Amino acid sequence: MTTETADEYRTRHEARISRQMWEVRPPSEDEQAELEREGQRMEKVILQMNESLEEELVNEECFAEALASENQLIFFKSVIVNDTISGLDPVWDHIAKHGMVLVDQAFTKADGMMFGQMWTRIYKSRAAVEVAA
Repeated sequence: MTTETADEYRTRHEARISRQMWEVRPPSEDEQAELEREGQRMEKVILQMNESLEEELVNEECFAEALASENQLIFFKSVIVNDTISGLDPVWDHIAKHGMVLVDQAFTKADGMMFGQMWTRIYKSRAAVEVAA
């Protein structure tokens, strides 16, 4: 099994999303299985988060949701949402304010999101990352 960098992972899935949108086809069985596996893995990661995420930064039904604390942030966004839209500014502002870094991400199935697929990203403050190490 090869290990992909975060950029390689994102590039591979963004290319597949683009093909699906232009071809207007559902994911293949292999793609669906990978979405399921990643969803299960990410669910375990989320359940291990040790802090309540009470601050709602973004809540755009079917498009994006972000919850945060001073040390952690979880960000869900539909595959059709571009990172540069102004509606996501509170997410990027929070990450910058608290010196957060991306610690995990997954491309998963999401029945409640547009196109039924989403990115899930988890950010943690540098202090929280150091404590965990």
